[in-house]
Amino acid sequence: MNKSILFIITLGLVTLFSCNKDIVKPIFDTNGTFTAPVVVTPGNNAAIVITAANIGVDSIKFKWSGSNYGLQLGVNYTLFVTPSGGARVALNSTNADSLTMAYSDFNTFLTTKTGLPAFTATPISIDVKSTLLTGNDSLVSPSINLTVTCYSNVLPPAYLYIAGAFQNPPWTITAAVPICSPHSTGVYDGYIYCPDAGGDQYKIYTQLGNWNSVSYGDSTNGDLVIANYAGDNFATPGPGYYYIGVNLNNMSWSQTLTTWSIIGDATPGGWSTDTQLAYSVNNQVWTVTCAMKASGSYKFRANDAWVIDFGVDNKGNLAYSDNPVWGYNANTNNITVPADGTYTITLNLSKAGAYTYTAVKN
Repeated sequence: MNKSILFIITLGLVTLFSCNKDIVKPIFDTNGTFTAPVVVTPGNNAAIVITAANIGVDSIKFKWSGSNYGLQLGVNYTLFVTPSGGARVALNSTNADSLTMAYSDFNTFLTTKTGLPAFTATPISIDVKSTLLTGNDSLVSPSINLTVTCYSNVLPPAYLYIAGAFQNPPWTITAAVPICSPHSTGVYDGYIYCPDAGGDQYKIYTQLGNWNSVSYGDSTNGDLVIANYAGDNFATPGPGYYYIGVNLNNMSWSQTLTTWSIIGDATPGGWSTDTQLAYSVNNQVWTVTCAMKASGSYKFRANDAWVIDFGVDNKGNLAYSDNPVWGYNANTNNITVPADGTYTITLNLSKAGAYTYTAVKN
């Protein structure tokens, strides 16, 4: 062979192999398995509460394990949020395996893009979708569940409203019974009388006279849920006078059948025996007539126990000393009468947020 030709062929082969070493080829995973991302932070069932104190300070970090497509290629990740009963909405995208967002931005996204209410612990789910930068291949992580309480400069409403079968006529939204949050903290309480021996069903609404307002009901696990649909009603086990407590901050509620009494060394039974009050359905008050002593003092309490009970504040107004949703209040005093004698004692719990009592000497 001609030496010149041999040299040209040799030079071509060298050039060919020199060029090939600069080409980056996809390298397939020998296992041939694809792996979806898995969210690791925050943990499943974590609770996030955004408040006036932390909204401008704190942030939330989402972190997940990376996807494996069996290729050494770039991957993009999109984080999705799905509110309970709502549509799945993209939060943000990144090519990293984590995403950090200020509470203020996260709060704005949740309230404007997904419709989450403020001051209400609301369930959402989070998942991550990974997508190859070349092609349309994608993988989606398993969802994790979170409970998020959003914040708003607008305070929660002072009142919620109970409508149900206990009303006459039943389910009259225009005459719904209010329960009150005196300082618009999202914690409410009030009382309803239920006459039905078989129990009464009801729901709690955010607006008086509006069936389309946000309504709350009882979930299968006993939590307070947004229930703008038929079903998930609250239900009383039987007739009687019920205390209703609601906390929108942690989506909890309580329902307690009550009878009322007075107790103390101003009463006939002293501090050891309750003097029972009788309920008047027509007047919606609890009353008793008995001998009282000016040298002693007394309190109102439910069910002969120190769980729901009233004293008075420094202005002489009726105030909870113990309460299932408000907790214990050390800043209450016992109640007194000005002179010995027979008194008609009346407890009026029909106006939420403005409970009153009277002690009239006969």
